[in-house]
Amino acid sequence: MQRAFKGVWIPKEIWMDKNLNWVEKVLLVEIDSLDNGEGCWASNAYFAEFFSLSKSRVSFLISNLEKKGYITVDIKYKEGSKQIEKRIIKITSTYTRKQKGGIRENTYTPIRENAKENNTDINNIKDKCRKQVYDESSVYFRLANRLYERILENNPNHKKPNLQKWANDVRLMIERDKRTEKQITYLIDWCQNDNFWKANILSTGKLREKFDQLVMQIKSKREEEQPKRPKVYVYDINAGED
Repeated sequence: MQRAFKGVWIPKEIWMDKNLNWVEKVLLVEIDSLDNGEGCWASNAYFAEFFSLSKSRVSFLISNLEKKGYITVDIKYKEGSKQIEKRIIKITSTYTRKQKGGIRENTYTPIRENAKENNTDINNIKDKCRKQVYDESSVYFRLANRLYERILENNPNHKKPNLQKWANDVRLMIERDKRTEKQITYLIDWCQNDNFWKANILSTGKLREKFDQLVMQIKSKREEEQPKRPKVYVYDINAGED
């Protein structure tokens, strides 16, 4: 895969992020360096060869980055089939690229004309990334805020989260996991009324992770609450007669 650059630069937000392991950090930076503004189209095979990893390991890492809200993955299928035509990976607004081509802002070497053009492109991308936020009226943000409000009812001193990141987790639940707004709303209210789960579901990411488990527990509790029918014994009045 060809690209014109002299190196990569890891933003502080990524390097210091304790939510990412070192492999995820360098994979995220590599995805970012391959993004020409329209997303990264690199395949698992490319990343596997580049990092000397298995394709299954790469698939797991990319899935993990998506679950954590650092990237979005858009799958394009060939018309009329389930065969994948291409996959587009985009960096979310979790962090903003500050440079491209390994050119530092405090460099003392003269900047060539094409480098200035690259910096202009970066500024445009930076502005675009800043606009990629969820509106407070969107279903994603509203559901994220609903969970936060329910948590506050149980703990008024709970630290305010990054609701934009929470909203992205909700988007993944709806778009990727095919959950409905009604289902998510119900689980938010239910888990925050449950003595066990209200202490364990403290983010939309955790809600997404435990979604199926919560559904199964709700069904189980409903079955337990169903009134048991009394046993009916049937006797044969003719039993024992000749």
